[in-house]
Amino acid sequence: MKKTLRLLCALLCCAALLVPAATADVIWEPQGDSFYESHREECEYLFRRYTANGPDGYLTLWKAPGSTAQVVNLPNGEVLGCTWLYTDSGGVLWGGAEYEGDWGWFRVSETVVVPDYLSFEEAHGDEFVPYDSAYDHAFDGLETVVLWTFPGSGEMDYDACPANWFTNNVTPAEAFQKCYVDGAGLFWGFTGYVMGSRNVWICLSDPANTELAADETVLPVTGLVPAAEEIPAPANVIPWVAAALVVLVVAGTAVLIPLVCRRKKR
Repeated sequence: MKKTLRLLCALLCCAALLVPAATADVIWEPQGDSFYESHREECEYLFRRYTANGPDGYLTLWKAPGSTAQVVNLPNGEVLGCTWLYTDSGGVLWGGAEYEGDWGWFRVSETVVVPDYLSFEEAHGDEFVPYDSAYDHAFDGLETVVLWTFPGSGEMDYDACPANWFTNNVTPAEAFQKCYVDGAGLFWGFTGYVMGSRNVWICLSDPANTELAADETVLPVTGLVPAAEEIPAPANVIPWVAAALVVLVVAGTAVLIPLVCRRKKR
């Protein structure tokens, strides 16, 4: 009996150790979205941020791609964290996102992507260079290094990543297979994963410096439409349904009025 209990305890301990690893990469899915539930296999998971940039000064979140039911209208300039993408039969790309507690779908064409590692590679991928072994000891004597969203972004993903994660888990040549030299001559390395962070850049020339300035010329953002002064309330009722209800009410009233009048005369 004691041996059995010891074995069960050991198994439970092993299971407890495995749970974080199993749940670390769980992909979040929207709850209660009937469209997503019926089109799950056609949706692509990719987290990116988008700035609202509708032609009329606001962006609409719809109940579903192609739906006429609006969830919320948000002013241009607001940023959405998009987790799911869907391309409809007409080739229109939609993004699923939450805004102030409301979940809906928006036309990606009515937004501007917030510059990120994908944008950077699209714009500068042909400038990437191989890793330089001169930086094999770039982390020597450092306790922490800074993770950036991309070279010149000025936006840190994490400002205190333990430097020994690299020395203990991977060689520099393995970690930084994509590299880049910026306009100031700083050498950068891209890594797909480090300490829970994904798709980040490290300035190997100055890995612990948190004061590296942003360079807006690296990924300039253009074509932004100003926000509308008045944002219309969402139209939550399908127009033809509303019209049909009005017709029914009018018709019903026309029938009921004579009946009521006749009863009064009796």
